[in-house]
Amino acid sequence: MVETDKKVILKTIADLTNEHTRFYIDSYQRGYRWTDEQVKELLLDIFEFSQKHSGDNELFYCLQPIIVTYTPETDAWKVIDGQQRLTTLYLLISYLKGILPVNPSPYEILYNKKDRLTECLKTISVHAEKRTWNSAVYKDLKERYGDDIDCYYVIEAFEAIDSNLTRLRPDFDANQMKNFMDLNTSVFTKTKVIWYDLNAETIEDETSSFRKVNMGKIPLTNAELIKALLLREDTDDTESIRNYKKNLAVFWDGIEQQLSDDRFWCFLTNASKDEYPNRIDFIFDVISEIINEEWKTNDDPDDDRFIVNRLINKNYFSFHVFYRYIELIEQNGDSYVQVIWNEVEEYFRMFKDWYQNKQWYHIIGYLICAANEKYLETVCAISKLYRGHKAGKKSAFVSALTKRMAASIRKDGKKIVPITCVEDLETYLSTDFTYPQKAKDLEKVLLLYNIASTDSIKNEYSRFPFYAYKSEEIQWSLEHINPQREDKPKNETERLEWLNKLYDSIEEIVPSQNSNKSEVDKLKKNITEAKKRIDANQLVEADVFSTLYEKVVDIIDEDQGTDHTIKNLVLLDRGTNSCFSNSIFPVKRRLLIDAYKSSDVFIPVCTRNVFFKAFPESKELLKWNQNDKDDYFANIVETIATYLNIQEATYDEQ
Repeated sequence: MVETDKKVILKTIADLTNEHTRFYIDSYQRGYRWTDEQVKELLLDIFEFSQKHSGDNELFYCLQPIIVTYTPETDAWKVIDGQQRLTTLYLLISYLKGILPVNPSPYEILYNKKDRLTECLKTISVHAEKRTWNSAVYKDLKERYGDDIDCYYVIEAFEAIDSNLTRLRPDFDANQMKNFMDLNTSVFTKTKVIWYDLNAETIEDETSSFRKVNMGKIPLTNAELIKALLLREDTDDTESIRNYKKNLAVFWDGIEQQLSDDRFWCFLTNASKDEYPNRIDFIFDVISEIINEEWKTNDDPDDDRFIVNRLINKNYFSFHVFYRYIELIEQNGDSYVQVIWNEVEEYFRMFKDWYQNKQWYHIIGYLICAANEKYLETVCAISKLYRGHKAGKKSAFVSALTKRMAASIRKDGKKIVPITCVEDLETYLSTDFTYPQKAKDLEKVLLLYNIASTDSIKNEYSRFPFYAYKSEEIQWSLEHINPQREDKPKNETERLEWLNKLYDSIEEIVPSQNSNKSEVDKLKKNITEAKKRIDANQLVEADVFSTLYEKVVDIIDEDQGTDHTIKNLVLLDRGTNSCFSNSIFPVKRRLLIDAYKSSDVFIPVCTRNVFFKAFPESKELLKWNQNDKDDYFANIVETIATYLNIQEATYDEQ
């Protein structure tokens, strides 16, 4: 009878071979299907690890979890998930045994109702250990077993191992011998599996778990592994600790449920829908990043052995950090489950504090949003700031965050160039700050402008909707307020779309202009005729349309030019943006008002202000002229400067 008191542990390949582990693969599992490419990828990963880290005894290369449960009737570990990796490792261990006879023999794998596959594996192992494999042996194996699809893939996998490792056999030069020995050491002592003992009680439970794991419904995430670490039964647990573990599952579900609120979640992360199947994983990611960084920076050399290399173990980084953290806590004689869960709750309360405070919500929400894919680093940095200013220094916390916002606006390459005064901000936004060269910077500034404008509304319920801004159904882009002449419609479809939108607004647009009545009538007639011709699938010549286009734009756009500066740009979702299709300002205004009324899309407040002509000096509803641009720009500068507490420049008297 095999016993274990650890539900989740790390095991080396040497542990599996030295313990003479027996694995049992039940019939409900699909057969072995790894391809040459997958085998090669595994070998390459281990080989590269062996070359880079052969002298570091603390580092290891970790494989995906092996989910098992011990079954007395077979005296074996029934594999719920991981048979593809276990079978490939079996073939690799057999190969290495043939090169170095002192190596241990592979563990045993039994397949329910697949006697030929079991026999095929053993036959390959015998040939491998005796070093009798060659083209004739491969041919014989395929003749004997090749009609079985599982056996076919197994034989192909062993051939892939042989072909990729042939050059490293020790019967070549000394350098290759060293490479081979490094690889051999890495396989047996530095390659580990996450051993997850499911402890299923019935075949139905096992089958259900297998289906859930393999269909992706409940992936075995870092959080699930950490949960298993926390809830495992330890013989020295007191009654109070056992009760604490029983209640922890309820607390766990409570946090997960609150994180499922997208308004909270999308403020806190930039994660895609698939990135965190269990959202509590995010909290563990933050804590593990901070703990691991502390181990790196601590003066205590004993902490060095706990450091986890994220690049090597990126998929299960937080699990490995907590696995080692538990070891450290136990060394200090504390209850690891209470220490860790207290930290989880402390971080969760901190995130709730950020969310509930309107000012913090907007500042932190912007910083996370502006960090893009590096949002986790930003959350960790803000967490350390918050914890450092926790004792009655909230104003210092806000001041530190504001400095981070100001630093996020302007960069020269990777170098941050601080904005020190209002004049500096104004100069930056008006000098060499144009689309498309500075598109990302423009989007960031306009995002900050919208967030600052929303935060300035004296209403606790007026909050920038990060959940809408980060919706995967919506992508954001920059929209020109006045159309760009070089982007006028180029084909029949675009021309018809442009004319249709113009035609629907022509009665509103044309009479409002100070134009000669005959010219207005002629323009309306030309638009109508062009539209009819396109509707009838008749060609409208490019020069005819171009003349019409120029006349319309001349009436509306008094600036007579192309403008790619922030004075002529707003933040808009791409769906509405594409609907605009370079229409003139009054047409865009009507379309945006219609979209806003429908409530189908989120339209940022500053974008609404532009098209609703909300600035005090706006005189004409259907034009976006130079005065409008100047007022808009002044409002951007003033709003951002006020929000970032940027002061007017001071000058010494001469």
